[in-house]
Amino acid sequence: MCEKLINFIIKLAPTPDFLSDIVASEGILIGVSIPISLQVVSWVVDRYRDQEIAQFFVKEPLYRAQYLLFLHSIIIAILLRFLNISNSLILWLIFFWLVINIFFFYKFIRLVEQYATNTDKLLLRKLKHYVEDILEK
Repeated sequence: MCEKLINFIIKLAPTPDFLSDIVASEGILIGVSIPISLQVVSWVVDRYRDQEIAQFFVKEPLYRAQYLLFLHSIIIAILLRFLNISNSLILWLIFFWLVINIFFFYKFIRLVEQYATNTDKLLLRKLKHYVEDILEK
């Protein structure tokens, strides 16, 4: 079974033609995530009239990871426009990079959904953890 899967993957040799699709996909992910992030922060600040509460969203590990991924994605997208890549291994790595970014984008959208629909519960939970951390010190 495993051998058949490996043979199937080896036969799927990506061509460099899909690189423009990856660049476009990365652009879409970046173009959607950044405005959503800014909107959530703005919405939380407007609703609660407190900058500190908005920092909970900005300090989310997923939020920070998303921006680190985007920084690398921008660099990769720019490089892909100038490089002629034909090595199958590199093409597969670039494809998996896109898959990783899509996964993080999905998780990020779920995080935004939590902040938009369950803001009070989420903030109370975070404040509780924050107070517990202070009391432990």
